[in-house]
Amino acid sequence: MAYSLRYLIFTLALLLGTVPRAYPQNKTEPPPATFRLFSILPVADMLYDLNGKAVEASVGQNAYSRPHLAAASEETLFYRLAPAPDPTTPPIKVPVVSASVKSNKGAETLIIFYPDGPLVQYDETAPSRPLKSMSLDNTLPAHPARTIRVLSFSKRPVAIKIGEQTIMLKALEPSIIPYPEGSRTWINVATTDEHSWQRVIGTPQMLADNTRLALFLNDIPPSRNDPNPVGLSMKKIIETIVPLPDSRE
Repeated sequence: MAYSLRYLIFTLALLLGTVPRAYPQNKTEPPPATFRLFSILPVADMLYDLNGKAVEASVGQNAYSRPHLAAASEETLFYRLAPAPDPTTPPIKVPVVSASVKSNKGAETLIIFYPDGPLVQYDETAPSRPLKSMSLDNTLPAHPARTIRVLSFSKRPVAIKIGEQTIMLKALEPSIIPYPEGSRTWINVATTDEHSWQRVIGTPQMLADNTRLALFLNDIPPSRNDPNPVGLSMKKIIETIVPLPDSRE
């Protein structure tokens, strides 16, 4: 069988490995917008509307919740259902709290719930405090690897020392602090009583290159035995960052 000159050249080039190959780029379509929920105090799960349907929204207590798909609206209402006065009609929505949620592709919003107003004396029969929400960009550019996001909900001045860095925290204003050198450090937190500063938290912390850390500080709720506690509680969330797979073959 006679081969054309062009086909012969192509075949030789293929055999010699000189034909260019196309490699898929490691850039894919951004994923849908998502959000995670976290509360500094216990909060029951809620619902929100997604594409006209009620969807359960789990709330993380000691870790961020699973990712939830964001609705098209920039403002998301979280609610619970209560029986309607007429038992023959569907349950009614009882609004709990709303939050700002970015809806553009690739967005990752962290929604933090916290009580509206100071904590009251501990009482199991007392109604729960109304909730407020705070929305933070939770993408890697906003909170990179080897950094610590610190957020205080305390009503008192708070200072935190991580390694050799000491930072005064403002309530409801997150700070991003780079990891200190090494694989281990100490986290020390101080606050004030009526007279002076006191160290109220001191804990060691392991540091790894493929992680990021978040610290949430809050006043300890009053109790019958201690109606005006000075201490702080600290919730610590460490995330392992999984690198994107290389899509080249």
